Amino acid sequence: MNRCGVCELALVAALTVSVGAAEPVFWERDGIVVFEAESCPASGAWSVDREVAGFTGQAYYRWGGPNNMRNAGGGVLSYRIRIVTPGTYHLRIRNYHDHEDSTLENDCFTRMDGGEWVKTFSSKRAEWTWRSNHEFNHGSKPPAKYDLSAGEHLFEISGRSHGFAIDRIHLYRDGLKGEDETLAETRAGPAMPELGAAPRVAKAWFAGALGQALKSAEKLAEGDDEAAGQAKLAASTLRDYAAEQRERIEGFKATAPADAVAALAELSKAYAGHDLGKVYMAEAKDWAKEPAVKDALAADKILAAMRAAQAKLDKHGDATDPQWLKRNKKSLQAIVGGWQQIAKRYPDTPALAQAESMIDAPGLRELAGK
Repeated sequence: MNRCGVCELALVAALTVSVGAAEPVFWERDGIVVFEAESCPASGAWSVDREVAGFTGQAYYRWGGPNNMRNAGGGVLSYRIRIVTPGTYHLRIRNYHDHEDSTLENDCFTRMDGGEWVKTFSSKRAEWTWRSNHEFNHGSKPPAKYDLSAGEHLFEISGRSHGFAIDRIHLYRDGLKGEDETLAETRAGPAMPELGAAPRVAKAWFAGALGQALKSAEKLAEGDDEAAGQAKLAASTLRDYAAEQRERIEGFKATAPADAVAALAELSKAYAGHDLGKVYMAEAKDWAKEPAVKDALAADKILAAMRAAQAKLDKHGDATDPQWLKRNKKSLQAIVGGWQQIAKRYPDTPALAQAESMIDAPGLRELAGK
C-alpha cells in the first residue's frame, strides 16, 4: 500500500458512489504528477487484476486483447493532468510483462493531448519495472518524455501487447526521484482532507474545480456541525495552496515569463467561480502586457512551429539515411529558419536556448551554416 493510505482510497471509492463519478484531475506538485492506472475506468480489453504481487493502490490493469502491432484505440485509458511548472517531464509507467522473450509482449501505446500514438515499451521481464521508452522508429528509441506547457493535458494509454500490465504512471522533471512507488497520487491540487460530511466540496475538489470547492466550503463553514468543521479545514487548505502556487509561479516569471503568464492563467481557471480566480486572471493579463512577456510569447509561437517540423522529422526515418536530408528539406529549413528568426528578433527570451538545442540534430548545423 502506498502513502495515500487506506483512508484516501476509501474516500475516493465513497465519492464515486455517493456523489457521482466525477472525473479526477491530477495536479503537478513540485515537478511530479502521480496517478494509479485504476484511477480511471477500465476500457476495452483492459481488466482489473491482482494476481501479480507487488502492485500499489487497489489493483493494476492488464491488457487481455490481441497483440495490436499497428493500430491503437482498441481500449483507451484517459487521465487528465494539470501542470503548474512547465518543462520537460519524464514518463515512467510501472509495468509488468512475463513473456520468455523480453522483447515480445512488452509494450502499450501512449499519447499526449491527442497527438500521434507512440509505442512505449519496457525491456525488463518478470518483475515490476519503471523502464519506459518511446519507439519512434527502429533508430530512435529514447527514454519516454514530454515537453509540457502550463495548463491541463490529456494523457492516454491504449493496449498493444497481450498480457502487458500497468500499475501506475509518473511524470516528473529532471533531478527528481520520480521512480518511487511510495509517492501518493497527486489528485486535484493539495491533498484532500476528510470530507465525508461535505460531499459537494469533495466532488468539486476531486474534479479539479478548486474555486467551486472553496466557495462551497466557505458557505458550509458558517455552520457549527461536523460538516462545518471539515469545510473550514478545506477552505484553509485551498487558500493556502492557491497562495503557494502563486508564489511558485512568480518565482520563474523572470526566467520564463510566457510560461508564468500561462501558469497563472491556468491557476485562475482552476479557481474559477471564486474571487481568487478573478484576482489571478487580472494579474495574468497585467503580466502579459509587459514587454519581456510579449517577446517571450512571440518567440514561443515560432518555437511551436519548429517543434511541429521536428515532429515530422521524427516520423520519417533515420537521419543516417543518405536520402533523409533530401526528403525532409522543408522541415529542416523550417527549424533553421525559426532559430534564425528567434536569434535575430528575440535573443533575450528562453526560447532561444531551446531553439539552439534543436539545431544540434544531424544535418541542421550544416544547413544553418549555409
